[in-house]
Amino acid sequence: MAKLTESVNFRLTPEEKQVWLQYCEMTSRTQNDVFRDYLRTLAKKMSKKGASNPATLDPHSSHAPLSGET
Repeated sequence: MAKLTESVNFRLTPEEKQVWLQYCEMTSRTQNDVFRDYLRTLAKKMSKKGASNPATLDPHSSHAPLSGET
């Protein structure tokens, strides 16, 4: 596993946080694990849409997917 050197902060509604925490508890997984797993699913979706290497996409590029895009 790659060395974990980056961190992310974001805001959620109380309802979103409750769903996230309940999911973590229900699956016996940590919040970090659930978040990283979701990011991996996004990378797979991006590669299916033609991104050659989603991990290297510039988030400010006009070619990056918009938030919420599926």
